Amino acid sequence: MRSILQAPESLSAIEAEAIRLMLVPPSLEGSGFEGTMGFFVEGEGALIDTDTVRVLGWAVPPSVAFDQATDLTAYHIGDHVWCTATVRWVLSGPALLRDTLRIKSVGCVWETRVLVSTTNADARLTVLRGQGTRALPAGQFSVLSPGLADYTNLISHERRWMEVQRLQLSGRLTVERLIAEGRLDVPLPPLR
Repeated sequence: MRSILQAPESLSAIEAEAIRLMLVPPSLEGSGFEGTMGFFVEGEGALIDTDTVRVLGWAVPPSVAFDQATDLTAYHIGDHVWCTATVRWVLSGPALLRDTLRIKSVGCVWETRVLVSTTNADARLTVLRGQGTRALPAGQFSVLSPGLADYTNLISHERRWMEVQRLQLSGRLTVERLIAEGRLDVPLPPLR
């Protein structure tokens, strides 16, 4: 079961679900999720501190890593064995912070209930339900890596995120205004 959950196909299925549920919404509104932000030494990428933050969404699809599986149950149906499990994943990537509207390096733990077949090679992992994300426990801060810091810096300089920063700095875009209006007054170009 562990090898199935760590397989590229399973990680891709979780990434697709995270994209569907957790990318930054075009309107810049929504409840977002909880994560852990990493603070890095400028130019060196060394992690010096972390903080629990509210995130509006991922700026780009997050990286996904299998963490653990519990509550495994197997069912024999016809010629196949199907299993359900509660699986904890670690997601990390550049994300838009809810309070500052800045792109930062963030990681979180996401728990899902999944269905997968151990005998049917054509069956894909299916997410039955997911819990809200949680901040990373101390033992998993390693996903907040220097590589992630460099990637986040690159993403934060993309035109769409620079426009969010320009609007925020000019006072035309604030979290309070977004909440009051329920929308962004200048639409963002789509992700490429």
